[in-house]
Amino acid sequence: MAEDRSQQALDHLQRAALELIAAVRTVLDVVEESVREPNALRDLVAQATRATTEAAAKAAQAGQAAQAAGHAAQAPAARAAGAAGSTPSPGAGDGGVEHIRIS
Repeated sequence: MAEDRSQQALDHLQRAALELIAAVRTVLDVVEESVREPNALRDLVAQATRATTEAAAKAAQAGQAAQAAGHAAQAPAARAAGAAGSTPSPGAGDGGVEHIRIS
């Protein structure tokens, strides 16, 4: 039984080694192609850079929209507090301190 498990382990390691060799060959093929055709690699890098820049811009816009929505949601509460006799301090609505007048 131990011999069967040893053989299975050896077979698995051989398959894994062959897969690793195939992966390395693929990487080497890509490297060789990029050396022979540097324009293709340059185009690929340029496309990746554009995609990253666009994704960063969209993320920034989404963050700004979320922040604006948060401020808009806090504005009615600040108006209601003002009507009830409280005075929001500068920065209220963005985590600042709200001063409440006591009469």
